[in-house]
Amino acid sequence: MAGRPRPRARVFAQLLVAWGLPEPDQMLGNQLTASALYYSDGLRREVSIMHPPGQLQWGVQVRDDALNLMAGRGFCAEFQGDDEWTVVDGQRRYVAGRRIYPWPNGREPLDPQLVEDGRRYVPAMLWMLHDRAELGRLLLAGHGSHEGIWERDGLLASPQGAAEARIVQAVILARTTGDTALESEALAKLRTSASITSGQSDWTFAEWVGHFAAEDQQWCTVDITDLTGLQRQRRRRPTPKAL
Repeated sequence: MAGRPRPRARVFAQLLVAWGLPEPDQMLGNQLTASALYYSDGLRREVSIMHPPGQLQWGVQVRDDALNLMAGRGFCAEFQGDDEWTVVDGQRRYVAGRRIYPWPNGREPLDPQLVEDGRRYVPAMLWMLHDRAELGRLLLAGHGSHEGIWERDGLLASPQGAAEARIVQAVILARTTGDTALESEALAKLRTSASITSGQSDWTFAEWVGHFAAEDQQWCTVDITDLTGLQRQRRRRPTPKAL
């Protein structure tokens, strides 16, 4: 008999050791996930495991600690490994189910592929971004409204949220930290993309930036009135974009 599924806390503790990770600064958990958190250079680095029935999945996110908590969203990077993608007819395609492993039962050893993948990717993902400035530049990745991806040493990092919302986040981060170079990069991207319209509405890129800035102005502690002034002055709005 295979035995009962191993308790999640025990599995996670074994994984952290098997993946070569240091002692976490904080551990969190609920009925669905367990997370190990590391705090450094203004960033909150988090690796989580999820427990669908009989299965185990893991993921890594890195957030600006202070601003993500204030906003309740955003200022976040997500990561994937190059083994989660393949090329079909010259186009890169996501490999569904690549990060699904069997949940260990009883005294069964951890799945070898789970251990190997974690050792290869998890530490590198957690510390791929060195500081808040680098996260800010990732927020600006991509051209216009298109999603941007950074590739480095077999890792793919992508910012969370719509490009227009990320422009606002990058400006807030830059002005919060006094990073004038990052602020200049964000405003330069805004200028070059300002008149672009999406296929879903007649709003321009700049007007969407103003829309998201108006929402973020409710909590942020720096002046972004130059961005809120870009929002379209009319009652009817198109379907809001996801943040």
